[in-house]
Amino acid sequence: MSNLTLNADTRSTVGRKVKKLRREGLLPANIYGKKFKSQAIQVNFSKYIKLSNEAGETTLIGLVLEGKKIPVTISIGVASFRQTPEDQVNRFIKDADEAMYFSKEHGRNRVTLHGQEKKIKKAA
Repeated sequence: MSNLTLNADTRSTVGRKVKKLRREGLLPANIYGKKFKSQAIQVNFSKYIKLSNEAGETTLIGLVLEGKKIPVTISIGVASFRQTPEDQVNRFIKDADEAMYFSKEHGRNRVTLHGQEKKIKKAA
């Protein structure tokens, strides 16, 4: 594993309240894997951007959470949430999950915007 590390804190803020975290320069995220269940975390956004640029596409980084260093790679799925009556939280989460799983299936450390994965599949 590389010497690249990123500090994370557990996060109790969820839903629309995460806007405040973003305004404070924090990136809300979730970490999960085969050996542990999903946990809501937050990291410093500017440090995350700097680290992800250094790490590149395949480097393991050490995520320090509650004093424990966890080796991780990063796959990101992004979905936009429009505040209209027809939007529902479950659909938003499903959209973000679809984009994230597309990222994982097509090379780790990839960012996919929801909807983009459908365009990529058609072009292939």
